[in-house]
Order: sequence, then C-alpha cells, then structure tokens
Amino acid sequence: MNSRPFVDDEFRPVAIIAVGLALVSFAASLYFLVHPSSPFVFARLRRDSFYVPLYFFIFVNALNAIVCVGVLSQSKWGYHLFRTLLYMLLFGFPIGTLISYSTRSYIQRHHIERYFGLPPSERIFSHPRLLIAVAAALVILFLWMMLPY
Repeated sequence: MNSRPFVDDEFRPVAIIAVGLALVSFAASLYFLVHPSSPFVFARLRRDSFYVPLYFFIFVNALNAIVCVGVLSQSKWGYHLFRTLLYMLLFGFPIGTLISYSTRSYIQRHHIERYFGLPPSERIFSHPRLLIAVAAALVILFLWMMLPY
C-alpha cells in the first residue's frame, strides 16, 4: 500500500508549474534557435562552428525534463531538484522571482513535501524579513554589475 496521498487539488498546481516550466524552457530554446534575428539561430551557430549555446539549451531542457519527471512521479529527488530549480529561478527578475516565490510559498503553506514521502518540514529560516532583505541586496548587486553592459 502506498503511504503517499493521492494527487489531488493541493498537488495539482505544483505539477502544473513543473510541466509549465519545462514547456516554457523548451519553447524559448526553440525560439532562440529558429528565429532569424536571434544571435543563437542554428544557421549562424553552424556557420561559425560555435555550438556552445546549443549545448547549453540541450542541458537546460534536459534538466527541466528530469525535474518535471521527478515531480510527476512524486520522487524525493524530484522534490529536491524542483526546490533547487525554484531557488535558481529567483534570480530571473522579475517574472522568475514572482513565479519562484509564489510556488515556494505555496509548497510551504500546503506542506507539499508529504506527496513526495517526506516528513513535513519546519521553516528552515525563521526570519523571513532578513531573507527578503538579503535577496533584495543580491538583486541590486546583480543589477549594478550588469549596468556596464
């Protein structure tokens, strides 16, 4: 007998976000590789024999597909990879930050880890205002570093 709860209305938004992130990543990669005005268009990469962006897109899409499969199969490694992906998505200001923060708060508020066979975790960081201040400082530092470009 499976000790994990069935997929219900609480887990469904997490599954939709995981599938959505994988599909958006794949669509963006196709756009960058096919659109003629893109600096990463496949014909230009082939002409210059510079395939590093193509390898990057393949790696990112493979990682997102693995995360999606892990979340949909409700495995522990899928949960941990999904949380890691959400933390990396925090730096995709402003849209990625909004998606990541709302998904992470939903996961914590509804104790979604129980769907992955994990015990309900307590809040690891007990000072959310300090965490928000540190994240804001990192975003400001990133924007300041990008000003010369």
